[in-house]
Amino acid sequence: MCRILFVESNKENIETVYGLIDALVKASESDNTYGDKSISHKDGFGYILFGKNGEKLHKVYVKETNPIFESPLEIATLKETLTHFERFTFGIHVRLKSEGAIDLINTHPYMFSLPNGKNLFFMHNGTLDKTLIEDEFSFSVPENVSDSFTFSYAISRNFKNISDLKELIKNGTKFVRENSGFNTITFLLDHSKIDAIITSYFKGKREYYKTYLIKENVLTAFMSSTLQQYLDKALQAKLMLIGDEPFKETIIILQDLLTNEVSIKQEQF
Repeated sequence: MCRILFVESNKENIETVYGLIDALVKASESDNTYGDKSISHKDGFGYILFGKNGEKLHKVYVKETNPIFESPLEIATLKETLTHFERFTFGIHVRLKSEGAIDLINTHPYMFSLPNGKNLFFMHNGTLDKTLIEDEFSFSVPENVSDSFTFSYAISRNFKNISDLKELIKNGTKFVRENSGFNTITFLLDHSKIDAIITSYFKGKREYYKTYLIKENVLTAFMSSTLQQYLDKALQAKLMLIGDEPFKETIIILQDLLTNEVSIKQEQF
């Protein structure tokens, strides 16, 4: 149970990006889409940010256990950091725990540095069957480790390239519990090359787990459902709903982010 936001854009679009971040903070404090009562996603937040000036790549990785809506300094720092980059991409995850302790280990995004020099960052909204994951990949993790960490650890040890990673992530839907989802943002950093894989999938609780997408020349954004309530009308008009045909159960592959050769492909599971 979480709220997530993915963005790729440039500094010319900075005010729009600020609006998306503000909507995430507000949605995290008050979300009326899960049940009869509003809930708060109060169990920590984190983000991975890549920024570029020319060919120089910068990475900022932050994890906090405080509620995002009680962290104005951290949000101000994120916004200020964005102003230093000509182009940037990031993923933010705000947590309401379903499994695992409230600590930095279980706070998304998870980062795995691999022997081949690649780095994997993973964040997830939903609840998975941890035991099934352990059985599928023949390993076990401590009881206090979350289902999302367990899945991301498994995939980090079992892929060689972006195609392998896509198939492993698609396979994750088999572990989704009822009335839950598999909305994910994954970044793969291979030296200076950045790719991303995004999924939107749910089994019940449609209003909570449906997602929205914006695709423009200078802005790509993917977000949890509740953010749309807090966006201005101009941004709301640009939202593409994922959760109904023909965009139900979608996987989006973004390659060569922060370059002039960005490739975006949208497929169905």
